[in-house]
Amino acid sequence: QSTRPYNIPLRSLYSKDVNNLLMAGRPISCSYVAFSSTRVLCTGSVVGQAVGAAAALCIKHKITPRVVAKTHIKECQQLILRQDGYIPGLSNKDPVDLARQAKVTASSEAPLEFPPPTEEEEIRLPTAQIVPISGDRIERVELLLRSTLDREADLTLALRPAAHVWDFRGEKDLASARGTVRAGKEEWVTFDFNTRVAPDRLYYVYVSAQPGVYWKMFSENDENFDHRCPVGVTPANLPGQLHWRPFRNGRSFCMRVAPESQPFAASNINRGSNRPDQWTNLWMSDPREGLPASLTLQWDKPIRFNTVQIVFDTNMNRRVRDAFYRYPECVKEYNLESETGGSWRMLAKEEENYMRRRVHRFEPLFSDRLRLNVLATNGVPNARVYEIRVYDEAAPTLT
Repeated sequence: QSTRPYNIPLRSLYSKDVNNLLMAGRPISCSYVAFSSTRVLCTGSVVGQAVGAAAALCIKHKITPRVVAKTHIKECQQLILRQDGYIPGLSNKDPVDLARQAKVTASSEAPLEFPPPTEEEEIRLPTAQIVPISGDRIERVELLLRSTLDREADLTLALRPAAHVWDFRGEKDLASARGTVRAGKEEWVTFDFNTRVAPDRLYYVYVSAQPGVYWKMFSENDENFDHRCPVGVTPANLPGQLHWRPFRNGRSFCMRVAPESQPFAASNINRGSNRPDQWTNLWMSDPREGLPASLTLQWDKPIRFNTVQIVFDTNMNRRVRDAFYRYPECVKEYNLESETGGSWRMLAKEEENYMRRRVHRFEPLFSDRLRLNVLATNGVPNARVYEIRVYDEAAPTLT
């Protein structure tokens, strides 16, 4: 088993006695057990966002919260997702999001790379790591191990599918391989799998307990602002027989996968999710090529649009933030362009961005190509974008 985020029913967020009363935070209706996690302040704030979306639909359709929950729940969910809320298991199905029909390409795409180690973890318990695999084959996996034993240690590494970044529930191995770490050595140990897998999926590898052998790992800390821990990776171990314990604070075990995985493709930005859940869902340009970097959305024919919404990376693994903190992963300087008649037209530009979600509105235009140019970030050497949405919004009216 493993712990993952759960959904909160809209039905628990309105009064059973007052037909137009919505609530968020600690007054919501839930059991004593659920109250242990719903009472957290950050949870209360995102529930408040959902309540606001439901209230807007109440006004729009002239209905009560109870009716929203019964007959307009999908509309409410899509509105929350559009506002950068997160509902586990749901993806963008917004019928008016024009970006969903676009083909997306990029100037470059980052491969899956693990940073050099900063610490190590003794394999006293069964230990695992979720990893995103873009191809349809895994030839081998290499682990960076250190042995304190006076003899060779034989290890078996097993491969299992993962439904999401919190999923260690698998019970059946897709494949397994053996490797040997030499006595008293720190070295890359190779495990030959030579097995076919479904592409663009998460998998996890795990090794049984082997006291005296250490798996090298990388860990972020407050002084290391360069977010190098790969998105979509979850290390964990198994203290008991039932529950896997993920490692926190931006950590990842050191490993290499062949052939090289490419999980940060441009196509991720209209895949439907702007969180790393069932996949990385993030475009990253190749840091070796530096900046500027660009994303291009192309349609089969010119479309009319007047709104572009972008979701950048602000490292949601970081739980505590100082005032005025700027995420090094977040794009700082960028511009938007559209192509018409063979020439590019500037639509919007920003030089001091630090926010995750940006919405740019302009006069309606027709174009079959939209380009985001990333010129600088707040620290990291490459561009990172979770999502781009494109809309032809109606002009606001007074009622």
